[in-house]
Amino acid sequence: MIKATLAEQAYHYIIEQIKYGNLKEGTKVDESEIVEELGISRTPVREALLQLASDDVIVNIARKGFFVRSFGKKEKSDACTVLGHLDGLSATYAAPFLKEEDFAVLERMVDDMDEFIANQEFERYSNMQEEFHAYYQKLCPNHPLREVIDYVNKKYVLSTFYIDAPQLYKHLAIANDDHRKMVELMRENKKDELYKLISSHWGYKIYED
Repeated sequence: MIKATLAEQAYHYIIEQIKYGNLKEGTKVDESEIVEELGISRTPVREALLQLASDDVIVNIARKGFFVRSFGKKEKSDACTVLGHLDGLSATYAAPFLKEEDFAVLERMVDDMDEFIANQEFERYSNMQEEFHAYYQKLCPNHPLREVIDYVNKKYVLSTFYIDAPQLYKHLAIANDDHRKMVELMRENKKDELYKLISSHWGYKIYED
């Protein structure tokens, strides 16, 4: 396994801080705090911040610093809609290539997510649901599609849209029921139903009161 560079470590650390709500939308990213937390020099942290700005995850404002990008309600809804269609396509492409051992892995992930929801462990659920979708996406033979999905995931860090949602774990339970149904539809290679389910699965509106 190739060890990540210091800049890559800083990059992923900042992404995680955004993902779990430790860095809120519109807040300034404190370089010194990251340097101290990771025990590295300022240079790789600055490199990571510049890359995150290039990836549209954060904003670099001249003479002010780096800030977590803010999104309005419509942009959040639009991002979820786009990702739903992209993810649905990737699943329909990947389904014929999944083997029984792949379905077993996906089913274990769904069971684990049920446990994380029951224990109200949002971080563990969030990580696992990312692994769930990434598992079949990597088997999608359409490389440009995978690249676009990766870009949308990076820019919008979608889990941050839901952290403060009312009745969060109720909605996560509904989402995980979808995950279980996705596995069934992929196993049966029912592409139209699979695409429809995943497209609606990402709907931001279910997380709003």
